[in-house]
Amino acid sequence: MNNLLLIATLLAAALATGCKPSAERPASQISGTTAQQLNKAQAVAQGATPQMQDYTLAQKTEFVALVQAQLAKSNRSLGAP
Repeated sequence: MNNLLLIATLLAAALATGCKPSAERPASQISGTTAQQLNKAQAVAQGATPQMQDYTLAQKTEFVALVQAQLAKSNRSLGAP
């Protein structure tokens, strides 16, 4: 029990000393950098949207062709016209 208390105390001390805010850059530079990164991410996402739509349409086309082939095969095996 004492070992567990000692470990918990040491862990809490390590977390408390390791979580100090960074004083390297002012907050205005940090938020500006964050805003720039967000703008870049949004631009990349907007560029990827048409590619994703083309990809899903291709998958749908392949799936429909596969299901039609399986349906035709089933119809042939049942003797349907």
